[in-house]
Amino acid sequence: MGWLNGSRPLLLGITLCALFLTLILFFYVVYVPGDTREVSGNIVSFETRHGIRVDHWLHVRLDSGLTVSASVGAHVPVKVGRRVNLIATKMPIIGIERFRFKEFIDPPVNPNPFFQK
Repeated sequence: MGWLNGSRPLLLGITLCALFLTLILFFYVVYVPGDTREVSGNIVSFETRHGIRVDHWLHVRLDSGLTVSASVGAHVPVKVGRRVNLIATKMPIIGIERFRFKEFIDPPVNPNPFFQK
C-alpha cells in the first residue's frame, strides 16, 4: 500500500470514519432505549422479507402524512386499510426512529363469519 506511506493524517482519518460508521451501525442494530411515543395511521401494505430470518413489516401512512415501515409479528392478521397504533422509538445519539406494531385501533370487519348472531 504505497499510497499510505508517510500519510498518517489520512490513515487516522480513515480509521476515525470507520469507527464512526461502526458505532452508527451498532446503535442501529442493538436496541438502545430512547424517546418513545405512540403514533397512529392506516396500513397501506404488508411485506415479508426473507433472509437469515423471516421479517414481517407493515407500511403505514401516519396521520401526519409520513409513510413508515413497522415490524410486526407473524401472528398478527394484517388487512390493508385498518387503523393501527405504532410505538416510535428515537435512538439516542444518531436520531433514527424505529417503529413497532402495538395494536389495532378499529375492530376487524366480520372477524369470524361462521359465528355471527
